Amino acid sequence: MARVGLGAVFRESVALCRFRARFLAGMFAVIVALMLPFLWVRVVEPPSSALLAVLMACVLLYFLVATALQVSVFHTLITTLRGQASPIVPAGLIPRTLRTLLAELKVVLAVIIPGALMLLLAGFITVIFLTSEEGLAYPLLAGVISSFGLFAVGGWFSVRLGAGIASAAVGERLSFKDSWRMTRGHSLALLVSILPFAVAPQIASYLLADGASPLGSGLSAGMLVSMLVNGVVYMFTYAVLSVWYVRLKERYDVEREAAVAVAEAGHGAS
Repeated sequence: MARVGLGAVFRESVALCRFRARFLAGMFAVIVALMLPFLWVRVVEPPSSALLAVLMACVLLYFLVATALQVSVFHTLITTLRGQASPIVPAGLIPRTLRTLLAELKVVLAVIIPGALMLLLAGFITVIFLTSEEGLAYPLLAGVISSFGLFAVGGWFSVRLGAGIASAAVGERLSFKDSWRMTRGHSLALLVSILPFAVAPQIASYLLADGASPLGSGLSAGMLVSMLVNGVVYMFTYAVLSVWYVRLKERYDVEREAAVAVAEAGHGAS
């Protein structure tokens, strides 16, 4: 079958965001509400030890609730693309949330090994250049190159194995092997798809987050604008990943059915 085109994915993602704009805006509002305690701590200087203890508990709760929201977003967007009923709270939300957390943990563990190797390589290169007489120019260049390499390698493994996260959110089972085969030939396009999500928060934070505001030294108007920009990119990335999952899964299922039919035909002929 023909490959899934990046342009077609982006166009379909824009249409999906427009169709589900209210839902995505509501989910973003919930995420911001969950982050308010952490933003308030930036204003309260210094936070008390009791407040920090409460916040640590909130962090754990935040990850659970955020994952449940992730399940809801993936489920709603993917079922919308498939023309199925898409309730905001899918059936079996708790087990799906736990399976999604497990899938994310598996992907993180799978990415850690190549990421650690890249960091070791970066440290080795930096030490070599630091012991030379060329000054700091080469170590800095080595750091930039190794950082880019770390993102490329980590991102590549993430997009090749990450389809299992979306599959867990919609109640489907997709192994690492299936995810690897399903995304074969689309690695670069998938990396380009998540590039805005990786770059936009840093750019927005650098340009906006330090702006002065009467809201207080810890919470500026620039930071609020930065959060808005990040939220738009965040939700659009979910739409992009949902489109990728649906289209690649359709393609992969057709290929598997064709392979099974060929195998059965060969077995019957023998």
